[in-house]
Amino acid sequence: MKRLAALACLLLLCLPSLAALAADGLERCEAGIKAGDAAACERALEQKPDDPEILRRLGNAYFHADRFLESHPAYQAALRAAPNDAGLHYEYASLLVLINEYHEGVREAEAAVKLAPDHRLSWALLATCYRMMKRPDQAIKATQRAASLGDRREAYTLAHAYGDGSDGLRRDPKQEARWLERAALAGHVAAMDDLAELFAKGRPGIPADTAKSRYWHERAMAAVR
Repeated sequence: MKRLAALACLLLLCLPSLAALAADGLERCEAGIKAGDAAACERALEQKPDDPEILRRLGNAYFHADRFLESHPAYQAALRAAPNDAGLHYEYASLLVLINEYHEGVREAEAAVKLAPDHRLSWALLATCYRMMKRPDQAIKATQRAASLGDRREAYTLAHAYGDGSDGLRRDPKQEARWLERAALAGHVAAMDDLAELFAKGRPGIPADTAKSRYWHERAMAAVR
């Protein structure tokens, strides 16, 4: 009996734990995503078929391998297992927008911002969906939210809406300059160029300023070197 007990202990020590196997499977899965290979994620899923994190990574692996139709069921299964995961809703929305499924993409992006109201990328994606669906009132609200959270592309879009007086906004040069500056400070090169032009010519209520124009011109030139 003692020999059997010792043998059993030895076997238990030699066999990796289920947790270790799962962790190793996730690591291999992640490496496969970067290589555009979903096979490691598929094997990891065989060990834990209802794990939302593995399902998410499998969907991600298919996405990066341009196997978009196969991403659908993986993300859907992940969301059934973790319906309150805002990141999952955002990732699935990104896939749907990429394949021009804007109506479904809006649903997922709306779910993401409801669960995570300060998630900048979800608001930016939602703004894109609304614009593609010709829903300007909703698009500009999502743009304003994304811009306020620091999204430089949406800040640039908002600046031009104020500059043109479009998307239901009244033309406002000061707001145009404000949001151009927000975008430029976040690294948006076109916004730097636009600020250089704005201060070179001036706007109603904004006098021309040669020093500021030169500053933003130099910032734009340095950014593209």
